[in-house]
Parts: sequence; C-alpha cells; structure tokens
Amino acid sequence: MWLRRGAFSSLPGIDRILTLIEGAGFDLDFGAHGSVTPVLPFVPIAFSGDWPAAADCMRGPLARFQRDGRARPVGGGRHGPARRTGRLRRTGRSFLYVAQGHVALDAPDYPRHIASNELLVIDAVALSVTVSGCALKIGITAL
Repeated sequence: MWLRRGAFSSLPGIDRILTLIEGAGFDLDFGAHGSVTPVLPFVPIAFSGDWPAAADCMRGPLARFQRDGRARPVGGGRHGPARRTGRLRRTGRSFLYVAQGHVALDAPDYPRHIASNELLVIDAVALSVTVSGCALKIGITAL
C-alpha cells in the first residue's frame, strides 16, 4: 500500500504495526506520545490506534505494510533487519509475510524457504523458523 502525507485513521482499541517496505523513509508523529524520525525501511513500528498519528517529511515514493489488530514482528526491530531463530506457536490460521530477506522453515508440508514479498498461510501448526531480514506474523481471531 502506498503511503501519503497526512493523518492516519483513528482506530481506538486496536494495536497497529507499520513497516516501511519500499522507499527512503518518512517522519511519523504521535502527538503527545512522541515521534519516530525517520521511519526506516524494514523496522516495524508498533503503536496504539488510540494515538493520533500523522506521516510527514516524505523522502520520495513510499510503500508500507500495515497490520491493524494483533500482529507481531518476527526478526528485525529498532536497529533494522536481523537474523533470528525461533518457534512460531501453534495457533489458528495465521500468515507469515516476509518484508525483507528470507525465512527458512523446518516443518513438514510447508516450503523450506519463503522470500521477500511472499506470504505464507499457516494452519494451526507450530513451526521452527530462521528469519534473515524482517517478517511479520499475522494472527487471525474470530470476533
């Protein structure tokens, strides 16, 4: 999704995670809750949908991956992409999106590797993963 200058929608009670996946960066202002200047590529930014949020100082065309609800970054972090090995818990249906780099999987009936910009559907199975870069696990919960 392309990112434009201006205010984000208010989503009270919703956790948000935004990851810049293309472009040189921008500034993200949360009013009294602080700011991130600049938002860098492949560094997930978590914030509350209760907070005011606005994008400014765009550094060229920008594309973002945004998950509203319950999402948690896997790999990456405040200092950029990283290599991390771990286990994804057994849950209902969820998705693993690779924003940068690749993910190696160790589970029967799943591919061995997924690459940048690929999305994997995970159905109620625990997976051992090695993330080289930045990936997001997105859980689905029925309301």
